[in-house]
This record gives sequence, C-alpha cells and structure tokens, in this order.
Amino acid sequence: MPNENHNRAEHRPLERASLGQRLHDAFGIQFKFLVGTGFILLFNCLLTVFIVYQHEKGQLEERAFAQSELVMAAVEASRAYVREELRPAMYRQLGHDHFVPEAMSTSYVGRAVMERFSPAMAEEYQYRRVALQARNPSYEANALERRMIAFFNENPGEAEWRGLVEANGKKKFKRFRPVVFEAECLLCHGNPADAPQGLVATYGDVLGFHRQVGELAGAVVVGVPVAGAMADAREKAISVFLLVFLGMALVFILLSFFFHRMVVTNLRGVLNIFREQEESDSEVIPPLSAPVHEFDQQLGKAKAEDGYSGYTLTVATGLGSKDELAELTAAAYSMAGDLRRTREQLRQYNRELERRVAERTRALRDSEARLLQQELEKKIQQTEKMVAMGQLVAGLAHEINNPLGIIICYVDLVKRQPNLSPRARQDLAVIAKQARDCKRIVGDLLAFARGGESRKQPADLNRLIEEVARIVAPQFGKQGVAINLELAGGLPELELDENKIKQVFLNLLLNARQAMQDEGGEIEIKSRLAAPQGPVRVQVWDNGPGIAAEDLNRIFDPFFSTKRTGEGTGLGLSVSYGIIKEHGGELRVASRAGEWACFTLELPLSMDQPLINVPPPTAKE
Repeated sequence: MPNENHNRAEHRPLERASLGQRLHDAFGIQFKFLVGTGFILLFNCLLTVFIVYQHEKGQLEERAFAQSELVMAAVEASRAYVREELRPAMYRQLGHDHFVPEAMSTSYVGRAVMERFSPAMAEEYQYRRVALQARNPSYEANALERRMIAFFNENPGEAEWRGLVEANGKKKFKRFRPVVFEAECLLCHGNPADAPQGLVATYGDVLGFHRQVGELAGAVVVGVPVAGAMADAREKAISVFLLVFLGMALVFILLSFFFHRMVVTNLRGVLNIFREQEESDSEVIPPLSAPVHEFDQQLGKAKAEDGYSGYTLTVATGLGSKDELAELTAAAYSMAGDLRRTREQLRQYNRELERRVAERTRALRDSEARLLQQELEKKIQQTEKMVAMGQLVAGLAHEINNPLGIIICYVDLVKRQPNLSPRARQDLAVIAKQARDCKRIVGDLLAFARGGESRKQPADLNRLIEEVARIVAPQFGKQGVAINLELAGGLPELELDENKIKQVFLNLLLNARQAMQDEGGEIEIKSRLAAPQGPVRVQVWDNGPGIAAEDLNRIFDPFFSTKRTGEGTGLGLSVSYGIIKEHGGELRVASRAGEWACFTLELPLSMDQPLINVPPPTAKE
C-alpha cells in the first residue's frame, strides 16, 4: 500500500497537467472554429463581390458591343452610299480620270463621318480604318493595330476580335474587323495604269497598289469609351462588398456568441467532471446549465436511493430527458467512473505483472545457476578423469617403458652378430622400429601424465600463430588446404610457454587437415579480445566433415580418435587440452556434422587473473 500511494501521488500532478491542457484545448476549439468560420464568411463575401463585378463587367461589354454595332452600321451605311450612289455620279459628271477623295473614297468618307460624330457625343468614340504602308500616314496602323492585323493574317477564319483594352491610361472596348480586298477595290488598288489619274497624281503609283482579291488590306477599329462605366462597376462592387461584409460580420458575431454559450461553456463543464473525479471520486459535479441542473437533481435522488457512487448513461436516458447536453453529462459521469475503475485495474495488473516478472527473473537466475553448476561439474569430472587417466598412464608407462628398453637393447646386440642373414637384419630393423614407436608413445603418455616443466614468459600470441601457419602452409597448399588468418591487432602479450602453445596450434591444424583427407578445404584462424578485461579468444575453424554429436563429449579423452587406423594415437587433443588448462585457459569445441568444426581457445590476460566467464560461441563468429 505505501508503494501504491506513492505511485498515485507521483502520477497525480501529471494527470492534472493533462486536464489543464485539455481545458486549454477547449478554448483552442473555439478559436479554431471562429477562425475557420471567419475565413469561410470572408471567402463568401469576396466571392459575392467577384461575381457581382464580373456580372457588371459582362453587362458593360454587352452595352459597348451594341454601341459599336451602331457605329459600324452608320459607317458602313455612309460607305455604301458613296460606293453605290455618290462615286458613280461623280464618274458620270467628271469622267473616270478624275478622283475626288472627299466624295469618292469610301474610307475617306467613313473617317470624316466619325470625326464629326465623336464631338457630337458626350463620350469619345473612335473609328479607324488602318492598313500597313497606308497611302495617308494618318491611317498607318499603330503597334496594337499591327498585332491585330498579324493576328488576322495568322487566323484567316477569324471574322473579328473584341475586348477591353487600356489605351492612354483609359479603358476602352475595342472591336477589330479585317478588311479584305474585293474585285471592285482593285480599280483604285490594283494596277496603277488602270487607276484614275487624279488618284495617282494625289498619292503616287507605289503605296496602296498591286493588291489582289482576297488579300488582307488592313483592319477596321471601333473604340467605345467604358472608363466611366468601369468606375461605376467598381463603386457598385465596393458597395456590395461593404454591405455583404457587414452582414457576414454580424453573422460571425452571432455565431461566436452562440458557440461560446452553447458549446464552449458546456464543454468546459464536461472537462470539469473529469477534473473533479480525479480530485475526489465521490464529489458531485456542479450543474452545467438549467436543463442539466434539473437532471442533476434527479440523478442525486437516484444516487441517494441506491447508494450508487457514479452515474451511468442508462439512468440519464431513463429519466426521459431530451437534452443532448444532459446525455453528454451523464456519459461524462459514466466515463469518469469507468476511467477510475480502469486505473485501479491497471494498478492491479501492474502489481501482478511485477510479481510475475520477479518470479520469471528468479526462475531464470535459478536456471542459469543450474546451467553454470552443470558446466562446472562437467569441468570437474573432466579434470578428475584426466587426473585419474594421468595417474594410470604414469604407472603403465613405467611398467611398459622398461621392457621396451630391454627389447631395443637386445635387438642392438643381436644386430652386431656378424653371421646374420639380410632377412634377419630386416626383421630386426622392423622390431627396433616398432619398439621405438612404442617407446615414443610411452614418452607421450609420460609427458601427458607429468605435464612437464613450463617456461612461461610474455609472448605475442599472434606471432606464435603466424609461425605455426608458415611451417605447415606449404605442405597444406600441396594438399589443397588453404589457411586464412584474421588476427586482431593490438592484442596484449600473454604469459605463455611458446613451445607448448605452438604444439597446441600444430595439433589443431594437423587434425583439421587429416579430417579433410584428400578433398582439400579451408581453415580459418581468428583472434580477438573477447572483453576489455579478457580473455583472448582464438578460433580454429575448418569446413571439413565436422564431428558427430555423440563424439563431442569424448573428443578430449586420451586415446579417443575419429581418425582412420594408423593416423593417430588419440593423445593430441588431450595433450592440447592439458596445455591450455596449464595456462589457466579453456578449450572448447563446436561442430555441425558434415559441414564444419570449430575449436575455441580462451587464455587469460594474466596467470594471476582468473578466466572471466564470457559466453562461448556456438559457431564461427
């Protein structure tokens, strides 16, 4: 219970801070709602103004188009009168060699009419009939008109272009129509020799001649002033904007008021329920509004009658209330009670989880202790077995060594006889050889049993490995066996008997090569520091046939061998195991039958320092 109270006191400030953040978020909801609503209303206001302005602009263009139609119709009527009535009459009176532009040129008459038409109107209308390289410089096309003539040249199918154009800082509605030469036009614009002499005398025989039927002559331009109407449209748009903006602002204020009154206030009350429930599980939450206050009184009666410590949604709906806020409050009460019960369940689950974790931890520690005890017992059994075997071997070696010495001595005496046949001498040589082999085996047994005197001194383990590898590499290479060294640099020097350590590595390399037989393979030797405080770990790995699982526990026993008959005595690994033990280290083996075998040596950094228990590898690292 003290721990539980401590945990509750420890977590309570965090929970209150969380509630404070939730309360802050309630105001954040109002802010986000109002900002979003404001953007929507402003967007609607601007959209309304844009639609009104575009509508007014469209109406303006339609009115300007109608006015331009009147202007063009008037000009075309005057041109038709000149072309059909006045020009033929002038030809009849003056003859075809005379040409009076003021009475006979349709273009001249049309321009003259418009020059007199604009001053009579309140606004400045424009009519121009322009061309490229015009006879009269006043009718030469300006930059805008040149672009439109080029447009009609590039788009022969276009009959006209119209739109709003800004000229001299004023907006005008302009219409452009292409002018195409017809057959009757060639009298004045075709061959100069066929034109009236008065026309040639007035304008020369270069400009305006040599035209073809269907050729683009220029453009007719009609301009209708719209600057005043555009200003009226803008003023109307601004008025509409102000009116709509005031309406939207009023809507925004009303929405803000009702949202705060109906949502934010009640949401704050709902959050207070959870805060009050956390501060005191039995405290009654104050009412949110008038309908909710009546509902709370009924809930208080229900609580007093049945002694129930929390409110549920079922009770609320049973009272017949139609107010959503009342239902929300009841749901909040129920949720607060559920949260309180859930917190208590979580505390119980936490305590149960801690208990189970503690039990599993104790079980794992006990299992680890049992495994370590079993490993230690195996090592003790192996050591006792090796000691017993050494004592037995020492006794047997003494008993066998003396007869062998006598046999070798008598063989030497017999060989000195002068009358021995060659066959007898060969037999005596075989006897001597076999006796010496037995004597050598007995010597190995004695060395294994006694251990011999070790001369330890600081030595570089990597150097010893490299020296042994250089000795056997040429012979191994001929047999298709490659030796790869991966020796970690910077290893500290160890207190070693160099000759005995070399013997260990030589035994391991020879065993690996013999296991591969004649098939060849690969041997890898790796050294590294297993931990900062040691030990130094060396792995000798080969991809030979491996060691059967049932032989792994006996691999270091004396006279146990998996080699073929005559290839070994079964003492190499036993002697190597004894040498490593003499240096305070460990020698382990791991294998996968048919794939690989790996011997792992671990040597302490100092003989005074015990071997640190580092988990051994189960395969090549």
